[in-house]
Amino acid sequence: MQNYDAVVIVQRVLSQLERGCIFTATQEDGVAVRVRFQGKDTQPLPGDSFRVTGLLATFKDRHGRTVPQVDSKRMARQALHGHLLAPRLASLPNIGKVRAERLVARYGRDLATTLRDATRLREVAQVLDSAKPSLALRIAAQVFAAAASDAAAGKLKAAEVEFLSRLEALGVRESRAASQLWRLLAGDDAYARLLRNPYVAASLMDWPVVDRVGKRLLREAEPGVDLATHPKRLMGALGSVYRDLLLAGDTAAEPERIAALLRDRGVGPDLCLQHADATHALRLSGHVVRVPGAAWLEDRVATALWAIEQQPPSVNLPTGDALRRLVVDAELAAGIQLQGEQPAAVEHLLGLPLAVLQGGAGVGKTTTMRVVATAWEFLGGDVGLAA
Repeated sequence: MQNYDAVVIVQRVLSQLERGCIFTATQEDGVAVRVRFQGKDTQPLPGDSFRVTGLLATFKDRHGRTVPQVDSKRMARQALHGHLLAPRLASLPNIGKVRAERLVARYGRDLATTLRDATRLREVAQVLDSAKPSLALRIAAQVFAAAASDAAAGKLKAAEVEFLSRLEALGVRESRAASQLWRLLAGDDAYARLLRNPYVAASLMDWPVVDRVGKRLLREAEPGVDLATHPKRLMGALGSVYRDLLLAGDTAAEPERIAALLRDRGVGPDLCLQHADATHALRLSGHVVRVPGAAWLEDRVATALWAIEQQPPSVNLPTGDALRRLVVDAELAAGIQLQGEQPAAVEHLLGLPLAVLQGGAGVGKTTTMRVVATAWEFLGGDVGLAA
């Protein structure tokens, strides 16, 4: 065995126990290593960075493959800076990726403060491009001007940089997810609001990304908390399930389907649904679970349609031969000759306070409705919309 001291990035958590964990990781040079840690529960997540100190040996897996393994009792979380900030900086005038990385490497989380201090213009220019001082000075001036174009915008840009920095300090490395969260929460208190509701984006973003970010935020807000059963994670998972249902065109599902989708997210269905019921986040109708927002909208539409159906007729509708003559007159006025069941459909629709006309493509639904609209106007009725 030999001593080991290096920074590693977690790739996959193999075991998580109360007094330790086992995970695979990569070193900063890309070499893979297996870490067996004994000590206070750190709850590592893929993408987390740790400085690991211990003894380096080898481990042989069940397939006979040998990999380096570190037995460690000392592991400290590392905050990486720049991964989330660099894309934001690269979008500023004339900086580009390389110069953005130079600024991040030099200033890290102090970058936002630096760009608000105009007295450091020449210093920043030197960092941007020491080989081209005149060009660097012009670029630095543009960067400072963009950051302070007006008080409100400058403040918001600084808040965005600070928000991304805080996320990265937690180990969040998905720049797209971080940007989406900023667009959702943009403001001086964005990070505080995200800590209060770490799964706020569950109905907007893919669950694996939301869960990785959410777990880190929960760990930041409540150290030592049980991430697997935390109520906010349970409700986030349910929100993600609702999102999938809506994307599939469904506004309700049987409990068995809901349970299966929750299990896919690594959440216990019984505990999740019990909590949702206790907090009035569960909408049940008969034997199905309804998506809350969609259920509210459906109920509003149903109430409005029921009210329409209860209204007395607004026109006097003829019957028998008079009704058939009305339909023929409407056909002539619209320049249409109905076929097959279409005349009967027009007569039937005119006599109903509320109706739905269904049919396959090309069977003449639009043609039929043109005659209905024309006949209705002949009777003195109003046509609000016809298609």
